[in-house]
Amino acid sequence: MTEPMITEHVTGGYILVRSSSGSPPWMPEELGVTRTISASEGLVPAFPLPTWAGDFDALATRFGMGMEEGRAAGRRADELFDAHRLGWPNVFIECADATEFRHSFLPGRADVVVLGIGLLERHAAAVLEVESQSAVAERLALGDALEERGTALGYELLGLDVPPLVSWAANHLPALVHDRLGIRVNEDGLIASFDDACSAAELISRPDVASEPLPWWPWLLVEYP
Repeated sequence: MTEPMITEHVTGGYILVRSSSGSPPWMPEELGVTRTISASEGLVPAFPLPTWAGDFDALATRFGMGMEEGRAAGRRADELFDAHRLGWPNVFIECADATEFRHSFLPGRADVVVLGIGLLERHAAAVLEVESQSAVAERLALGDALEERGTALGYELLGLDVPPLVSWAANHLPALVHDRLGIRVNEDGLIASFDDACSAAELISRPDVASEPLPWWPWLLVEYP
């Protein structure tokens, strides 16, 4: 099967995350992962939050920002949230706002990445049958395609929970999928093939396989400059 194009995926929004180099502790070294990147805050920090939502200064420091630039970033985050352009907790509605925020407040940082996340239409419809309150679900419901101008990294299997996105990697499932199905992740810890991602999602959604009883879906992750 020909791999789906980026624009065949319905966007669930755009997230600013801090990646890290090297194989993460939850990924067996033999799988060859060289970068930790994810749409789940359980694996990587995401930025920003509205300043009233928590310890914004600590989060800004975690992203290597000084006090003044952190406060400027916080003011901008509050403006975007009030304008309904930043959804709860940290999902940019439009790619342009995410990339503008990164270039304005975290310029030249190769480890800070704008990720677009998206599902094929049939999977987006299935997600919306069970989830409607999060910013990701609200963005999916608009039915817009992912922005085309990025680089597709591969598929991450994500489950819906609170917070809304949980990564399969947090449950040590990539090793299980490799053992059961022979499917390997790429250097970013993602599945390159859509068909393989669907097979893996079907396997780990079985209640006798995964330790966390969630429906898992193959989300395309796209990196934007």
